[in-house]
Amino acid sequence: MRDKFLTVTEVAKRWGCNRDLVLSWIHSGELPAMNFSRGDMQPRFKMCPDAIARFEKTRMENQSNAVATPKQPPSRFFPQR
Repeated sequence: MRDKFLTVTEVAKRWGCNRDLVLSWIHSGELPAMNFSRGDMQPRFKMCPDAIARFEKTRMENQSNAVATPKQPPSRFFPQR
């Protein structure tokens, strides 16, 4: 069975985000996509399932490698001497 290319809208629904965020990842080069528009038409980006899986894996790895840094508590909790 041949994998189906997904549209920006389908990917946004899959990830629970808006289309603009998906488009920003495409324009930044983080999410590989192909433009299926013809001529001077507005871009019609589509992504292959493999590219989506690699993007998801990379994002998950980046999240798990992120180190939480504690916030500096407000100075009012530490009296000045």
